[in-house]
Amino acid sequence: MLTAVATGGIGWPGAAIVGENAGMSGQAAAAPRVLKRFQGLVRRPPDGVRTARTGRVPGDIASEAFRSLGLLPDEEEAYQEAQAILLSDLRFEHLERRQVADALWRFLCQCCADRTRDHVPQFIEEHARDVLDVTCYLPIEHLTVETDTKIAGLRLLPTTSDVVPQQSGWFVLDPPVGCVAAVGVSGTNYARMAERARVAAEHRLRVLRIALRENPGIHDQQLRFTLGEAYAFDDRLSGWTRRPETADGLTLTPSLVDLVRNQSVAALPLVPRNKLERKADLAVRWMDRASLATEPLARLLYLFFALEALLGDTGEKLKAGVVAFRRAMLGEAVGRGFVYPSGTYWLYDKVRSAAVHGGEPPAITDDEVGHFAWDVREALADYLRVGKDHGFTWQSQLVDALDHHLDWPQLIAWLRVNGGDMWTKYLDKIDPAAATPSPDDPSLRESETDE
Repeated sequence: MLTAVATGGIGWPGAAIVGENAGMSGQAAAAPRVLKRFQGLVRRPPDGVRTARTGRVPGDIASEAFRSLGLLPDEEEAYQEAQAILLSDLRFEHLERRQVADALWRFLCQCCADRTRDHVPQFIEEHARDVLDVTCYLPIEHLTVETDTKIAGLRLLPTTSDVVPQQSGWFVLDPPVGCVAAVGVSGTNYARMAERARVAAEHRLRVLRIALRENPGIHDQQLRFTLGEAYAFDDRLSGWTRRPETADGLTLTPSLVDLVRNQSVAALPLVPRNKLERKADLAVRWMDRASLATEPLARLLYLFFALEALLGDTGEKLKAGVVAFRRAMLGEAVGRGFVYPSGTYWLYDKVRSAAVHGGEPPAITDDEVGHFAWDVREALADYLRVGKDHGFTWQSQLVDALDHHLDWPQLIAWLRVNGGDMWTKYLDKIDPAAATPSPDDPSLRESETDE
């Protein structure tokens, strides 16, 4: 059901497409199905439920009595689902995310304004395009083939092959390019097709590197071949994608020099003078690796190694709670207040632990890792400040001070109310007196009997 309400905004979700031809299986049927469901939902009679989203009706559809619309919660859910389905359907990938959101909003307004006909076929006809099946050519640096070669699921061509598009614009085949990968890909947006081709080629190259290493005459330096930045579909259609590891230049201005001089980390000596500085030096090394890594998961793992060097304890079992709790206390120890710990706990427990122990961690974004990196840098500064202020020379002295801080009970009390269930096991371990009784606790059963 749609109700006439005040004007509001429109949002949209992201949708990732991976693999050479992702989005084809099932999507041709999924798009009409979700649109049909959406059309049915918005045509229901009013029932007074509070709306979850509002928006203006396009001018060519609006009337005096029909200027703005509101979506109920289940309609909002269907709106989001429809966007995700369309964004993952190759027939619609030529549309930008905002275009998908706007097209769907117009669709639902039409469905409400004209309830006599099915608007789904018109939507498909207006916005879907025929899927192209093409070959994307990707230069590979530091790897050479002499003939057309199919290996590890990848077709590799010499740079002189007649099949390879001619050099033009970004598509350059000069050294260090030694061969070209030819990857079949489908879609309606060349840039996105090229990105899927890169994902497929990178996977094949990873497999190839590992397989080739079985030859004892090949050393690791010979296995550092990688995709170049360019791609081409034919002699006239080419482009490039910036590699994550590409560096930008930086000029050290006087203000930046002053900034560095004011950072406590800048005073760390080449050779640590005590155990406290040794742990800080180890953290710096991991943080440096994180800054040079390009994959969000790898960066996150390096950052957690750094945080564990500062605040961890090799003897602890519930390490997520230990690291997150001490990080929160470290902020309190320098007078800035508790650093919210639940984000750190979740990243450690769900992402870091899954990756380290052979699980499949949930996807994380560059922004999420960037926020965590900022917090780890701040933790290092706090660590060095607390160590200096208290004259600590051992990391164990610092973490012991955090574990016995006067405000320790306050953080426990706050987390029991606001931290969620994930904190219960750790908090019960460090504060057993206030532990929540289990339903199987004998004392609880006796109390129920007495009542």
